[in-house]
Amino acid sequence: MILIAILTGLFICVLLIYLLAFQINVKSSSTKNTGQPPVSIIITLKNEANNLNDFLPSIIDQHYPNFEIILINDHSSDDTLAVAKKY
Repeated sequence: MILIAILTGLFICVLLIYLLAFQINVKSSSTKNTGQPPVSIIITLKNEANNLNDFLPSIIDQHYPNFEIILINDHSSDDTLAVAKKY
C-alpha cells in the first residue's frame, strides 16, 4: 500500500514537471513578447482589384509588431482574387 502511494506521488511529480516545462516552452515559442496584443485586420472585398493594389501595401508595411490580414472575397467578377493571391 505504501509502495503504491510512493509510486503515485512520483508519477504526479513527474507529470507536473513535464506539464510545466511544456507550457513554458509553448509560451516562449508561440508568442512575441512585444507588449502589444495581436490584431486581426479583416477586409471584405467585392470587385476591389484596383483599390486593393492601392491600400494593401500600406497595411502590410505598418509598424505594428503582431498582426494578421484576413481578406474575404465576396464572389468578385474582376481580378480581386488574383490580386489578393499576389499578396
